[in-house]
Amino acid sequence: MKKYILTHANLFALLALCVMVSCKKDRKLIQMPKLKQFASWSLDGKAMRSEVARSFNIGDQLIILGERDKAYFHIKINNAKKGVFPFGKDNEKGKSVFSALDNTLSYFSELLDCNLVSQDADGYVEIKSFGKVGEYITGNFLGKALIQENCEISQKDISGSFKVIRSK
Repeated sequence: MKKYILTHANLFALLALCVMVSCKKDRKLIQMPKLKQFASWSLDGKAMRSEVARSFNIGDQLIILGERDKAYFHIKINNAKKGVFPFGKDNEKGKSVFSALDNTLSYFSELLDCNLVSQDADGYVEIKSFGKVGEYITGNFLGKALIQENCEISQKDISGSFKVIRSK
């Protein structure tokens, strides 16, 4: 009985191998390229790059994230499509919001000061390509970000680019 099972298994494996070989000869195998995502950014002159980048949607807001070790950036765009989105308020249509963290230092495009007065930074996010779901979103950002230390607000240069796969 054991000999029959082994022989039967070998025959099945041989048949499967023949089918695979004939498929390769008769048909071209289509290999899907592995889609690469990345984000690179600079916070106050400190350059960072990450292969860990992604996008997702929450309602009408597109979220783009890039992260590396103890650093990340986060962009939120309301009603995103191809175009330029200046920094603005969190839910303002056609505007973007930027935030980042580098170890313990936080950067924001909008910040409440110690007197609870809103401060805004100048900058923008540009979406250069806005593919269908499963395709790429590419773009960049440039401007100033706000940092608050001991109730003192300062502005720091920020810039970056990204290539992420568009999710739902």
